[in-house]
Amino acid sequence: MSVKAVEAEEYKDLVDETLGVSKAESQSLDITFLNNGKEIEPEGDVHVTFRADFIESAASPEVVHIKSDGTAEVMDTQVVNDEISLVTDQFSVYVIRYTVDFHWEANGQ
Repeated sequence: MSVKAVEAEEYKDLVDETLGVSKAESQSLDITFLNNGKEIEPEGDVHVTFRADFIESAASPEVVHIKSDGTAEVMDTQVVNDEISLVTDQFSVYVIRYTVDFHWEANGQ
């Protein structure tokens, strides 16, 4: 298995269109399964968990799968603490889109 960070900006327009909204931040990963150096797809469902510090503080993170045909789909996910889990039967690029929710005070308010 190979997991590489990829430039999120490359997929920004497609992800914005798929989600119907532009969120502030993105992290993109290209996931590939290899067998004897050749790329393969799984023969069934695979449970995938993304773990990162930013997930716990992210507001409404969503995962978009960029399919090999150039289309995109929003994945059904489960978010618990610093993990996002999903089930898939294909691998390529996955984009985690999120906003960071923050709170600030001025003069005690």
